[in-house]
Amino acid sequence: MDNEKGAIYPVVAMIAAFFLSFTLFTIESYISDKKFYKETEEKLILEQIIRLASRDLIAELEINGHLAEKKGILFYPKGEVYFEASTSDDQVVKVLLYASTKDERKTQSLFHYDISQKKVVKWVEK
Repeated sequence: MDNEKGAIYPVVAMIAAFFLSFTLFTIESYISDKKFYKETEEKLILEQIIRLASRDLIAELEINGHLAEKKGILFYPKGEVYFEASTSDDQVVKVLLYASTKDERKTQSLFHYDISQKKVVKWVEK
């Protein structure tokens, strides 16, 4: 025990610091990836809700030629869509959609539906 110069402690401290910094970097990366995937999931849910609502409203327009209600709310398992329909002329119906998810993410879309052609002529997402 005469040759103790303390050479092992700095090496162990550097290795421990390296592993600790690597672990913290990995945790930070995981947290940021988790936030990104959650936000992406919410955007996809919103897009799906808007598409479901537009499909339902277009089906009603194809059957009736007009919307029975000018305003309304459509409920879906992961969110809801508020819609307003108005006629810009005799052939075109303008439908404004406001969608929100259960986690309070919101978006809106607008589409113009031509009654004579029975198709969407314009689609705008905001």
